[in-house]
Amino acid sequence: MLNRAVIAATALAVASLASAHDHGRGEVSVKVGGKSVSVEYGRPSLEGRDMLGQASDGMVWRMGADAQTSLTSEAAISFGDQTLEPGRYELRARKISSAEWHLLVGDAGSPVATVPFEVADLEESVETFTIELAGEGSAGTLTAKWGTKALTAAFTAR
Repeated sequence: MLNRAVIAATALAVASLASAHDHGRGEVSVKVGGKSVSVEYGRPSLEGRDMLGQASDGMVWRMGADAQTSLTSEAAISFGDQTLEPGRYELRARKISSAEWHLLVGDAGSPVATVPFEVADLEESVETFTIELAGEGSAGTLTAKWGTKALTAAFTAR
């Protein structure tokens, strides 16, 4: 009987620790060029930290928490002169410097496109990592906001 109580207490403690590090998931979508583009990602919180500011130059970040961030598109989309066929892609970001970040779009871990982000300072800090998609006609933007930074990449759909 004591062994069952110890096992139950241990299982409860492990479950509590696991859920303490579990972050919510977010999903956003937009119609661009008449077709759906969506991003699914983890939503960590700053909890008093400056995560983007603490990132070292050259660091690659998976743009979220707990699982890979993914972009799914029904349309072929272009970031500048780099075109992606319809499908599912992994998103990461690389810090080049405090004023420069790149969006890395990958397929099964291999990069297929590297896109410079437009970096902007926000007036108010964003506590929970947020990705926004916006679109009008065939033009769209992907914006990642966290802390006092917004990272935006424009794309077009066909």
